Amino acid sequence: VEIEIVMLLRILLFVRLVQAFLPKADFLLSTKAICSSSKEKHLKMGCIDLLSIVHRKQYQVEELERKHSSKNDPLQMRLSYAAMEGKYTLRNSLRRNKELESMHQLSVVADIKRKTPSSTPREISLFDNAGEICQQMKTFGCDTVMVNTDEEAHGGSIEDLRAAKLSVGKEFPVIAKDFIINPIQLAQAAENGADAVVLMANVLGPGLEDMMNIATVMGIESIVEVHTPEEVKKALEFGANVIMVNQRDRITGKLYPNQAFGLRNMMPNEVLTLAAGGLTMTEDMFRLADEGYDGVVLGRAIVEDTNPYQMVKKIRNRVGLERTILGM
Repeated sequence: VEIEIVMLLRILLFVRLVQAFLPKADFLLSTKAICSSSKEKHLKMGCIDLLSIVHRKQYQVEELERKHSSKNDPLQMRLSYAAMEGKYTLRNSLRRNKELESMHQLSVVADIKRKTPSSTPREISLFDNAGEICQQMKTFGCDTVMVNTDEEAHGGSIEDLRAAKLSVGKEFPVIAKDFIINPIQLAQAAENGADAVVLMANVLGPGLEDMMNIATVMGIESIVEVHTPEEVKKALEFGANVIMVNQRDRITGKLYPNQAFGLRNMMPNEVLTLAAGGLTMTEDMFRLADEGYDGVVLGRAIVEDTNPYQMVKKIRNRVGLERTILGM
């Protein structure tokens, strides 16, 4: 009886969150939540036009809702019920050596994408089968893969996500990464095999908390991407337990190589922490480990390395200080 009551409460909470979130979708697109200067200024600076990306994503979401409007559609069904249990494969995979007396070791997240968004998009890796790439990353020893599904910005698709999950299997966590602004995108990711999703603090603004709660009730984990101290504070205030510090500013496109070091002390040790953006030198990754980061997110570094297997092995095998000494 107690289990049935708990499930009923979870379902009621889920319905309330979705209903409360959808009418307020327009506020997610406010310029203030995304950037503080004009589109023209950003383009002159050669910056990423994040506002236009989110506007494009809003149109795609409207198309997605029209395509999946039937109440019997799998996405609508995902939006209509709470998962019986949550997935914790990501957190369990990324936090290695959990005992306090054990030595700290990094986990590795492979960031799978064909290109990066900028005023002059750069090709990262040309591949046809995302499933094969993800299987390779698993073979190399990566702890999980992050599959970019936005076509225009990263050259990805939802089919890439599906292929990745089919390739690596149920026990190996797969993260869906997109410019998520609407719960139906969470449903689509979950329906196509995602164990977790990336939620960008600078895109969602105050809508981050609701989106995190909806993901939780839907049974998938959230990775909150942050770049500034203010975003870290908000993520923690909203209850984030997995935070990824992106050292590359998504608005300006500029890399701040010490950003992850500066923000680590703001995050309590019970929060799983990842560092991303411009990481190519293993020495920098080891410094991040000694600061207490649980893992690193690598894209070009793995793709461009002549021996990615040895690279991943070197990162994961490096034994750091005891977790107690790191304050973990």
